Amino acid sequence: MSTDFTRVFDLLAYQAARYPEARAVNVHTGADWQSWSTESLRSRVGEMAAALAGMGVSKGDCLVIIPKTGHIEWVVLDFACQMLGGILVPVHATASVENIGYILRETQAPICIAQTADLFEKLGNLDLPELKTLGHLEPGAQGYWNPKMDADAKPDWPTITPDDVFCIMYTSGTTGPPKGVMLTHNNMVSNIKAVLALLPINYQHRALSFLPLSHIFERMAVYTYLAAGVALYFSRDRESLFEEFRVVRPHFMTAVPRILEKFYEGLRGELKKSRWLRKSLINWALDLGKNYGDRPRLDLRYTILVYVARLLVFSRLKKRLGGHLKGILVGASALKPEIAKMFGAAGIRVREGYGLTETSPVISVNRFEPGMNMFGSVGLPAPGVRIRIFQPDEEGIGEIQVTGPNVMKGYFKKPEATAAAFTPDGWFKTGDTGMLVNKRFLKIKGRLTDVFKTSSGKFVSPEEEEAWLVHSPFIADALVEGFQKPYLVAVIAPDFPELERWCKENNIHYTAPEYMVHNIKVIERIGEEIDRINAGLPNYKRIRKFHLTADEWTQENGSYTVSQKKIRKKLLAQYAKEIEKMTNILS
Repeated sequence: MSTDFTRVFDLLAYQAARYPEARAVNVHTGADWQSWSTESLRSRVGEMAAALAGMGVSKGDCLVIIPKTGHIEWVVLDFACQMLGGILVPVHATASVENIGYILRETQAPICIAQTADLFEKLGNLDLPELKTLGHLEPGAQGYWNPKMDADAKPDWPTITPDDVFCIMYTSGTTGPPKGVMLTHNNMVSNIKAVLALLPINYQHRALSFLPLSHIFERMAVYTYLAAGVALYFSRDRESLFEEFRVVRPHFMTAVPRILEKFYEGLRGELKKSRWLRKSLINWALDLGKNYGDRPRLDLRYTILVYVARLLVFSRLKKRLGGHLKGILVGASALKPEIAKMFGAAGIRVREGYGLTETSPVISVNRFEPGMNMFGSVGLPAPGVRIRIFQPDEEGIGEIQVTGPNVMKGYFKKPEATAAAFTPDGWFKTGDTGMLVNKRFLKIKGRLTDVFKTSSGKFVSPEEEEAWLVHSPFIADALVEGFQKPYLVAVIAPDFPELERWCKENNIHYTAPEYMVHNIKVIERIGEEIDRINAGLPNYKRIRKFHLTADEWTQENGSYTVSQKKIRKKLLAQYAKEIEKMTNILS
């Protein structure tokens, strides 16, 4: 058996040789958890590969899957497809039918498997002459995919090299047709090995996976769990998450910021139901947590206070998350530093990283070792990855460019887009702006395409200003604009649970959000927060006017992509009248 891996599907033999698991992959069947051992998983993959070969799948063919949650079948299909030299193409379940159709036509995929019968039905009306098999994974419903398995079948296994493309991951397509990112085995393996050396996980640990495998971040994480011999549990859905934490008791997980924000809001939500003493304790612990990591490690008084806070307050949060959680790796979008600090005060280390689909995905990550983490940054370059800041301005901010074995082969059938994505000397242009703090830690400032110039000639990255605003506990989200205007303005989505708490403490009658955004005292309080933030910013970066909205910006209503990137074009159009009124100097 192999003691190393150079192709992604080698992970199965690698785990069998080093960390054979009785519960390698675990899925909830609706009644209880079903476990798959390392050997049963390998056997199932072999049978699936034979079934796919019998259906005519061969090297270079694309197989499209549309996962909604993690599932054993996605893992099996993934590895089986790879063994035949096929190319798996995961597509987000939230993608439009038009975009899914575009991907199916461009890849000429002969097989497409959706997770739900609903998705299957939506795709049934598309005109796709190349598509031979369309199915879903819901037993009992019409269209259920149940391929014929033959344990004795012996397919002709093709030669697969580390430089072969093993998957195509499509970008969200918010600024045009989606682009297919071609990743080779070597791209992904290099990233798995780089991250594997940085995470505090081993064969004695359990991990809970709840992001869909169409998400590059989670897909790489699943491969890394298998490489480390971690027992992997796939969550059913977001509604079952707390129950699954209690039963699985994971040691590690990956997450997007919104998940941690929900946990944070849950702790603050206890304030509504608590009596005076409990409220005071929670507020004291949260305030203490805001300074976690900023104090010297030898500050004995602070250390004692954190210990007391863990006993009296944070123990509830940790118990709600299973009681064993030690680490969380966060990616996809910016996390409020105070949330990461609060989890740290609770004894759960949260580390933020940065990456793109085109980079397999990890570019940089904060470490779990002492002194190797900086809250508010996305960490140090991953092993083997080099970062440079191209044409930095006087503040050291420029485009982030990277090179390394994790960088994609190119965009599928788009040679012009591929050429445009690289510099003449071969560095990949991320399209993000950032800077290096202390010449080590990478800090993201925003998208290069979103940078605008004010009428005074100053360049502004709106994401940077928005990040400052959401540091306030009263501000959940923000949209900053000022293109060719004399000053910056912002549309503010208040943090209503925090606002409700403040209103009750100050004897202000709290009603529905759509009414509270017009409350004079609420407007004044948000104004005080903005004044406090403005005080630390240069004049041209200060927010001069703001508009409060009761709208919630989510992926479901089209305000964010699946990877939690704000769709600025849509939001700017949605609030065009409010922005125009604020930026009109005569108003």
